Amino acid sequence: MKITFVNLTPYAIKVGGMEPIAPSGNVARLNAQTVQTAQIEGIPILETFINGVTGVPPKEPGTMFIVPALVRQAFPLRRDLLSPAKLVRDKSGMVLGCLGLEVNPETPTATE
Repeated sequence: MKITFVNLTPYAIKVGGMEPIAPSGNVARLNAQTVQTAQIEGIPILETFINGVTGVPPKEPGTMFIVPALVRQAFPLRRDLLSPAKLVRDKSGMVLGCLGLEVNPETPTATE
């Protein structure tokens, strides 16, 4: 089965030596609100609350969606969501591309 990659980021995604995957025009975004909850030694301590995700379509057979890593991680059971991994940067730190696309693990694990 041929796989179609749909880029739900605002940037072209260049993986290795392949042709860049152009943005689809739709963007998946994490809606978050960050608030200061404390201050320690004059340093603001912030908490970020996730208020949902927009722009992620339902699963489609034969389609893989490229999304930002935080969007992908918000859907731990979705294995059709990919995000750029092993970023390649120039000398000034600008991202040139990536070496692969990352998928959520088959079995999500707790970190606590």
